[in-house]
Amino acid sequence: MNKKLMSVVSVFWLFSQVALAELKQIEDADLSDVTGQAGLTIDIEMGIEIGEFMYKDEGSIVMQGLRFGGMDHSAGVGTAYDGSQTNHADGVDPSGNNLFNNARVTVDVASAGEEFNWAWGEWTGGFTGSNFLCRDCSYVANDGDLIIHGTVTNPYLVSRSYQAVDFGIELDKFALKDSSYVAGDDIVDASGTSSTAQSTTIFSNMKMEGYMGGFDWIIENKGNGFTDGIADSKIKINTFFEITDMEYDFNIVGVRYEGIKIHNHRGNLSYFHHDQNDSTRPPSTQATSQGFAQSNNHIYAVKDAVLRIDSAAGLNGGSNVADYVDGVAFQSRFRGDMDITHLSFGDTGMSIGEQYWTDMDFQTNRVLSAH
Repeated sequence: MNKKLMSVVSVFWLFSQVALAELKQIEDADLSDVTGQAGLTIDIEMGIEIGEFMYKDEGSIVMQGLRFGGMDHSAGVGTAYDGSQTNHADGVDPSGNNLFNNARVTVDVASAGEEFNWAWGEWTGGFTGSNFLCRDCSYVANDGDLIIHGTVTNPYLVSRSYQAVDFGIELDKFALKDSSYVAGDDIVDASGTSSTAQSTTIFSNMKMEGYMGGFDWIIENKGNGFTDGIADSKIKINTFFEITDMEYDFNIVGVRYEGIKIHNHRGNLSYFHHDQNDSTRPPSTQATSQGFAQSNNHIYAVKDAVLRIDSAAGLNGGSNVADYVDGVAFQSRFRGDMDITHLSFGDTGMSIGEQYWTDMDFQTNRVLSAH
């Protein structure tokens, strides 16, 4: 095994410990889906259940009852995965497994100028060698870029006509707790009587299911420097997905939502033509979203870019000197349609009507820093 492949295997060994995925390695000679070069292919089958996650400052934020797996193919919404089960489907039929499966990830460490197709690009024309049919869905790599490319193991899915990976997510509760709450108290006693902490539920009973249409995760190798306070190297993630059904209780305002769908089946059916090289190319006449919404995110460090609130007095004649701190920047864009077919107040269960949003296109820049 060459040094290049050994380094990639090391990185993804760490990823596998977090994901708890069952990984199946394929011979090096077969690993050529993305670039024609030897790389790594990982087929994933997984289910996740977390009793509670808590973030503590003075009080706490808690998420309880998180489950992730395959789509619930019964009349219910969410996932059929249950961590207490000892036997799960073996993944032969990707549409009938209660685990998240049918997912394939290919990995390459690029050479300078090497060109990669987006996961979506191979469904809108594809490429042969260097002959890309979808020019605006390609990425020209830097020397040493890490390219992680998500697609499917089995291109045929019974319940959808396009390549996709079905998924289901459930979250029982997202809540605020006061400073007396001890991690896991509600898990020990599901009734909640073991804890005297004051608690406010933000939302609960969230269930979601849908399809992942492919993703690309690029970690650039442009060095450790900064230009105008922005890191030269970035993490770039491009994802296509569809939520076919979602429901939850927005407890703090007393609203119940059901029948939420996020997709791209109406209006402008194309994806936005912005490639991962931070440049805009002319739209491709072949490129359509195939019904999937699209989310694109660039994540990177910023240096001395955020004004500290407690030092701003220096700008208004005060004695404090203006001070700038570091942070993490998120540059995002989303395009798609959304349906909400049931919205009711309290526990009446009586819907006040339906909402349909078409051709949403959101662009957002955010910077997180400590204050």
